[in-house]
Amino acid sequence: MSRSNPYQNIELQLPEGFRHEIEGFSGASVSVSSPFRRRVDLWFLAMCLAVNRDLDPQEGGSRWGFITGAIFESTQERIAFIELLAISVSGQVEIVREPRRVMGIANGLAEAGMPHLIEMLEEGRQKPLFNLIRSLQGELVPVGEV
Repeated sequence: MSRSNPYQNIELQLPEGFRHEIEGFSGASVSVSSPFRRRVDLWFLAMCLAVNRDLDPQEGGSRWGFITGAIFESTQERIAFIELLAISVSGQVEIVREPRRVMGIANGLAEAGMPHLIEMLEEGRQKPLFNLIRSLQGELVPVGEV
């Protein structure tokens, strides 16, 4: 069952202070130096890192809109994930009726996770992709330890 995308006209935003790094790690072609083809994937991973590290959404920072939520049209799973995060953060199931608030939380989480993601990409002697893989392996919780 398909449903409409309430986020199609709402901007996904990234912190302005990391714009140079974000543009360097994302681009039209994926490589070991630029591991994200789409900025939305970098945004999503930063948001997930913030959740995994129990960070609060950031508010009030300088941000730039890089795309609208229309990108989620074909990925209803991401919409559901973002809505579940907003419910968890706000403690209010009704928040899903307020798409701008939901996306505000998602953008705030992406902003909170971005310095950690940039650090993961840059930390180490390998190319950014391999640094990221090594760091993400350290983030994983072995089965049975949850």
